[in-house]
Amino acid sequence: MKKLQSNISDLIGPEYGTIDLQCVEIIEAMNSLPGVMTIESCCGHDKTPFRIWFYANVTNEGLFFLTRCADRRYWQYGDDWRIELSVGDTYRDDILPTTFCLTSITVKGDEAHLQIKDLVDNMNYHLNHKNFMDGFDLDYKNFKYVEI
Repeated sequence: MKKLQSNISDLIGPEYGTIDLQCVEIIEAMNSLPGVMTIESCCGHDKTPFRIWFYANVTNEGLFFLTRCADRRYWQYGDDWRIELSVGDTYRDDILPTTFCLTSITVKGDEAHLQIKDLVDNMNYHLNHKNFMDGFDLDYKNFKYVEI
C-alpha cells in the first residue's frame, strides 16, 4: 500500500516560521503531489477556519488529484471545504502571485482537524486506487510516497 509522504523538515526553518501541528499531515500529503507546494497554513486555533495556502501548476496532476479528493462527490466532508483562488501583489521566487487556499468553510477546531485527517486518508485511498490513477493517466513516479 502506498502512502503520500514528503519531507516536511524541508519546510521548517527560521525563514518559514512555525507550523501548527494540526497542519503537518495535510501539508506533507499536499507537498507529495506533483506541481503542488504549500506556502502558508493555519489550523484556525478554534476561532477561524482551517486554511492551507498553496501554489499549483494547473496543467499538472497534483491540483487535479487534490481537487478530486476534496470534492463533495468523493469525500464525505466535501461540502464543508473548498479550494479558493486568490492573487497577491508580489512575486515569490519568480512565481506569479496566484495562489490557492484549501479552507474549511465553517468547521473549526478539533472537528476541522479530524476532517483534515480524513482528507489525507481519502488522498491515500485514491493513490492506491489503480483504476482511478490509470483512468486519468496519473503517473506514480510524479508523486512522493512510501510503501507501507
